[in-house]
Amino acid sequence: MGLLMQRVGLHRVVAAALSLGLAAVPVGQSAQAQFGLPGIPGPRIGVPLPVPGVRIAPGIPLPLPGIYGPRGFGRALGIIGAVAVGAVILNRLSVYDRREVARRARVVVEKDTNERVVDTYKSKDGLHQVTVTAEPVQKASDFVDDPALQKIEETKAPAPAPEAKAKGAPKSATTTATATEQTDLVKLTELPPETDCRRVTTELESKAQPVKGKPQPTVSEAKQTNVSIMCKTDTTTWKPAGA
Repeated sequence: MGLLMQRVGLHRVVAAALSLGLAAVPVGQSAQAQFGLPGIPGPRIGVPLPVPGVRIAPGIPLPLPGIYGPRGFGRALGIIGAVAVGAVILNRLSVYDRREVARRARVVVEKDTNERVVDTYKSKDGLHQVTVTAEPVQKASDFVDDPALQKIEETKAPAPAPEAKAKGAPKSATTTATATEQTDLVKLTELPPETDCRRVTTELESKAQPVKGKPQPTVSEAKQTNVSIMCKTDTTTWKPAGA
């Protein structure tokens, strides 16, 4: 009889323990959550997976603007300043320095045409120095076949698609912008031989920036030079000359 009572007491203890264990499980939690199986909600630690289609390959530079085209420097800075300074030099300067150098270049082109005019500008950060030099005017005939003449072919837009030539089709922005730029240029061979023209040279000197772990450099990092020919088409107007 005593042995039977001990067994009954043991069963009660086990039943009570099981009831307490079941009460500890939160209501509504799935079997997966209880046993840590995949698919449970909650914070996860680790690197998020990449989103397909939005990765950018490292080391691929964005295309830099040129002189011509709807997004070229000629539209923003004026064709005289943009051609006189050159796209390579302008791309190395800040937005503020570009505007200032282009403005100074226009002044140099129009100033004291019978003398050599030199203007030097230092960038706000002190890393760049731009020197614009305009030589005394010469006859247009002296510049025939000069390599500094702008290549007019480079300003032409590609031929429009056949459907764009249909009657009533609107002109594209690229075609309109290119037509405007071609009027800003002048073909040297179409000018009278006695037309006043002058050579304009722009030089950029860039200081080398310090590199971590290396001594401060003392020499210029790079030099860039741009040469152009400007011609006076009337009493007040100067235009870049092309071939």
